[in-house]
Amino acid sequence: MATDRSDPEIQISTTATLVVINVNEGPTGIHLNSANVAENTAGAVVGTLEVADPDADGGDYEFLVSDPRFTVDGNTLRLLAGESLNFEREARVDIQIIARERTEDFEAAADFALSVLDRDDAPTAIVLSGFEVEEETDGALIGEVHVVDEDNEAYDFTVSDPRFEIVDQQLKLRDGVQLTPSEISQLDLAIVATSRTGVRLGQSFPIQVIPPRSPWQNPRDPNDVNDDGTVTPIDVLLLVNELNRGGTRTLPPVGDGSGEPPGTLPDVNGDGILSAIDVLLIINELNGRRGEGEGSLASETSPGSPGSQPEADWANLRFHDYDLESRDLERRRQANSEIDAELVFLLDQISRDSNR
Repeated sequence: MATDRSDPEIQISTTATLVVINVNEGPTGIHLNSANVAENTAGAVVGTLEVADPDADGGDYEFLVSDPRFTVDGNTLRLLAGESLNFEREARVDIQIIARERTEDFEAAADFALSVLDRDDAPTAIVLSGFEVEEETDGALIGEVHVVDEDNEAYDFTVSDPRFEIVDQQLKLRDGVQLTPSEISQLDLAIVATSRTGVRLGQSFPIQVIPPRSPWQNPRDPNDVNDDGTVTPIDVLLLVNELNRGGTRTLPPVGDGSGEPPGTLPDVNGDGILSAIDVLLIINELNGRRGEGEGSLASETSPGSPGSQPEADWANLRFHDYDLESRDLERRRQANSEIDAELVFLLDQISRDSNR
């Protein structure tokens, strides 16, 4: 309505209709109705995506996911076919999703923390660390038993043969039970593992029945005479000294009679006898470390090889690992020469014995 200023009684009015023109507005957010993913399920569905868009038509959007293991099918967030998640390795997955409108340059982004849902994974195997049992040995140990289970559940064990038991995950003969030499050389043991949730897994193992091991043999590494964790020329020297003191001899059944474990473990081949062959076995290993193509001292002194030259390759077998406290080079050379002389003497003995 319009009014004349000089004569307010003069007025004119009209009616107008205003049309509001709609414009496309950008999205304001992204919502996901579920953030949980089942573990070990290929192509698992996570949830449904919804874009917050003030436009009535909601817009037409494409989705981009920061983690390449995921895809959006329509508006459904899911893992790609063949992809799965594992709770024990990855309990949470952080992703970002971008919703981009196809017809306009509008987009929205949102971050989501997805929780991987744990489930009771079935055990896959029973593992036994040893497969030998010594005869004539009460309560002989065989090896450690454990179950391969991603959930690391606790298991109870039963053994098919009542002479055996598993204590603290160690498979062994029961106390007071031993196997006699007349029994079979191999037996099959079935072990059944049962979880606290009732899941059962059974597996059979072939167990070899072997003669008792020599108490003078190192069970970890027979060539490591002084049991220091390394095979060096010192182990050879210890045997040479023993042979020089008492010659070839049968070792006592248990220790030295004092009730204490032996200070050294000289029975390299486990036959209960201290002899030159025990020395030769260590020399073979030391020569083997020198690499192929350099010649082997052991091969030149093999028993039954007439005319062998035990000292021919000796100059190359030096005691680089022999750690003397003195740093004096001359004393080191002298010590090596003395060791060389004793070992050459021993190798001469081996050669003579083999030619008799």
